[in-house]
Amino acid sequence: MSETQRTAKRGEPGTRAGKHSTQRNTAGVIRRGTPSRAASGDKPKLWIVLPDIHLPNEEPTVINPLLRYLASERWDGAIILGDLMDLNVISSHNDKFPRLTQGQTFRADIDYTNEWLDGFCRTARKRNPAAKLVYLEGNHEYRVERYLDANPRLEGTMELAERLRLKERGIDWVRSWSKGEVFTLGHANFVHGDTCSVYHAAKMVKDYGANVFYGHTHDVQEYSMHRKARGVTIKGKSLGCLCKYDPEWFRGRAHRWQHAFGVFYVWPDGIFQEYTVHIQNGRFTAPTNGVVY
Repeated sequence: MSETQRTAKRGEPGTRAGKHSTQRNTAGVIRRGTPSRAASGDKPKLWIVLPDIHLPNEEPTVINPLLRYLASERWDGAIILGDLMDLNVISSHNDKFPRLTQGQTFRADIDYTNEWLDGFCRTARKRNPAAKLVYLEGNHEYRVERYLDANPRLEGTMELAERLRLKERGIDWVRSWSKGEVFTLGHANFVHGDTCSVYHAAKMVKDYGANVFYGHTHDVQEYSMHRKARGVTIKGKSLGCLCKYDPEWFRGRAHRWQHAFGVFYVWPDGIFQEYTVHIQNGRFTAPTNGVVY
């Protein structure tokens, strides 16, 4: 299998993926009557998927046990599903409300995220130094581009890929929000997410026409559909969030957010097994080893 990645915009035709690629993949979960080559003894790759952390507003009671779990397994890769950073300080929503960002600075956000990434990279690669790390751009990361559109004289000073030293860290940067890029593992496709409708999982799987996993909505929702002509079943699923439940702009209102993350086994033939792990009261049982963290 080729290790080469290809980048494609959403909507462009894709081919059957290899081990991993950044492209559109329209294959289903499993075709009727087609035996899986995994039965021959091929080992699946193990990936972990972290949705919507929103640094510096991560929830410590959720992140801390998750990082302990991250250190305990040999991962082939990890995906940050977008909105790793909150970047409230440059949000256009706060333009007329300077008190909401008092004491916050862009540099402080960058420094905090760099420190967090230092620890994350060490932990994710603790048992496998070759583990692949992928960071999808979310709408909160895109706030930098919107800020630069309004302040073009700052171009070259704020771009996240450079400020977070992603190339130096060996982290692949996928422009999911601004360019519609899709990261693909076998028959599973990953994007940040681009809708917050009530029935967003149904809309996502219909829009992409393939298995699609995403963040953005901060809840866990799943919708599956059978493509009768092709004999495949595909699904769309949001994977929750890892941030605090009480951002200031919520003002105590009700919400449907859920603390969760994803674990994926991906076989060489593209078939995958997905686990959505819910974290309740700072505790979860890991699907890979049965340990409670």
